[in-house]
Amino acid sequence: MIVIFIFIGLWLGLSTKNNPFFYIFLFAIFLIYLLARYRKKKCISLIGIYLIGICVSMIQPNWKSEEYLGIVVEAKPSYVIFSARLEKMYVKNDQYRLEVGDIVSINGEKKPIHFSHYESSFNFEQFLKDKGVKNELKPVSLQVHFANPIRSLEIKENFLNRFDKNTSAILNMLLFAGGEIDEISHPFEQLHLGRLIASSGFFIYLFINSFTYLLSFCFRKKWAKLLSLFLLTPYFVILFPRFALMRIVLLNIIKWINEYLLHHNYHHLQIIATFGIFFLVCDYHFAYQDSFVLGFTMPFAFYYITRAAKRFHSKAVRSFLQTFLLFICFIPFEIKYYHEINLFTCLYQAIFTPFFIVMAVLALLCLYRIPFIYLISPLAHLSNQMAKFFVSFHSSIYLPPLSEFETLIFYFVFAFLLYLISISLFPLVKTICGCAILALSIYSLPIKNWMTYEISFVNVGQGDSTLLRYRNTTILIDTGGLTYFDIGKDVLYSYLKAKRIYKIDYCIITHDDFDHNGALSSLATYLPIHHFIDSSDSFPLTINDQLTLYNYNNFIERANETNNQSLVIGFVLDKRHYLLMGDASEKVETLIIENYPNIECDVLKVGHHGSKSSSSERFIAFLQPEIAIISVGMNYYGHPHSEVIATLEKYDVKIYRTDIDGTITFQNFLF
Repeated sequence: MIVIFIFIGLWLGLSTKNNPFFYIFLFAIFLIYLLARYRKKKCISLIGIYLIGICVSMIQPNWKSEEYLGIVVEAKPSYVIFSARLEKMYVKNDQYRLEVGDIVSINGEKKPIHFSHYESSFNFEQFLKDKGVKNELKPVSLQVHFANPIRSLEIKENFLNRFDKNTSAILNMLLFAGGEIDEISHPFEQLHLGRLIASSGFFIYLFINSFTYLLSFCFRKKWAKLLSLFLLTPYFVILFPRFALMRIVLLNIIKWINEYLLHHNYHHLQIIATFGIFFLVCDYHFAYQDSFVLGFTMPFAFYYITRAAKRFHSKAVRSFLQTFLLFICFIPFEIKYYHEINLFTCLYQAIFTPFFIVMAVLALLCLYRIPFIYLISPLAHLSNQMAKFFVSFHSSIYLPPLSEFETLIFYFVFAFLLYLISISLFPLVKTICGCAILALSIYSLPIKNWMTYEISFVNVGQGDSTLLRYRNTTILIDTGGLTYFDIGKDVLYSYLKAKRIYKIDYCIITHDDFDHNGALSSLATYLPIHHFIDSSDSFPLTINDQLTLYNYNNFIERANETNNQSLVIGFVLDKRHYLLMGDASEKVETLIIENYPNIECDVLKVGHHGSKSSSSERFIAFLQPEIAIISVGMNYYGHPHSEVIATLEKYDVKIYRTDIDGTITFQNFLF
């Protein structure tokens, strides 16, 4: 057991720097438990391991040099992670085609990494930081001293090119954890069959077991297991150094040695914990990655779930209970990844698992040039059509991600529930299950929405999108839009799910610019839009007899430019006056001053993303706003212009920017 305790103590120590209060609290609970059951000397040793973990996590190598000699430790088609002098750096790979294992020297400029992050979307910058990558190295010159003869990216690309687009997309998601979810593969992601599989490595276990089962017809089980691992060698080479694959393959090799050569001298959990320590010693940044957390907590969870299920004599009941409890165990991760719980995830996994296993086994055999391509494609098309059919049934409950303390409470109750099942205290199990279901139901209901209003200036990059919610009535003013990123699906839909919003009552488009309406068609495929407004004729717009929206640009007919045709929307909530300028220019501002001399403004959404063509000094002096919101992202126009910032600062206006502050929200209770 001491190995398990060392593993937990080391992981908690390494994680403490991310959230000191939470992980110190968690370690204190763990230590109290150990003091109650074991000797004090062991607990003192554990404290030492914990402190070592904290100290190691504080190591931040950051060498300065003109030339860096190192090795590529991770390679993607667009970038590589380059390790030199114990420091990992991000290097663009679009022109070099580097591979894992290449030894190269790079002359270049090193600077902190920075990537645009949009609301509720994948945070690539944080993803890199969790891997220990803090800096980007921009090569001026690059020399390859040793090129790995196994070109994994090329092998993977050539392999997928043997299949049609539909099959290739599914195999990329299933076998290679492909992150490019397009119109073909997204039905599987909507059914929650992609990311959790990739993070946990669950299906790799199934692949190994499938190979073992097939080979057991020709060999003894002992050799069938070993050969199944050998047959995964091409897969291992292509995905190296993917953590989930390394962990499972190496763990199965050690388990085979323990079972057949050492005659079960070591407990299964001891082996897992030893491997966890091994990976953390090799690279402590594993502690911050979901693949590591899932990869090493799921085996522990499955072990105790299996022990609890042994109380039932029926094999069918045991299988159902194991599946259901594993689904429960995944819930915090499912909410984190998808902002929802799909009520039929277990059913979908049961339906699609046979398809995935057969396709994966046949695809892996194709690596040996065995011609199973024509068998895989029909299965891929059938499973894709089935996925599209199931997607049409809306079976999800929208939820915001659990906080770390909420997650801790969740797993504490879950562990206590397993303990009660293992000792057959079923009356108490029923009571706890009932309370847990009630708590989750209350958590899933938009109760807070019924009592509050909210105005959110959503971070959609270089564009505009404002969410106005009054109780459960939802108004979306503009949708944003980028040509290289699906704002509708990956930003707005995810954000609205986290807010427990199931429909848009009014969608108002201020004017016909792509950065204001480009995401509309995409969003409309995911959420129903009851009323669409893009004309000044609809104003004033009264909602629920309590909130009225006004348009202050009644001069559209005089405007020649699209920006000057933009709606300028104002409203009052909780005695605070809001004015959203769209892309209206200084010309429209002048007309507003002349025609609405009594207009009030406490919160101003600055016109045209902070361009100097808007927000004239005369207009700011006239309005005297307290707060200015600038909706802006990475752009080549120089927005927001320094002249606008200077004007706002001159009049003591508090400035918030979506590119710096993220989504900006004003919320309060309605009583």
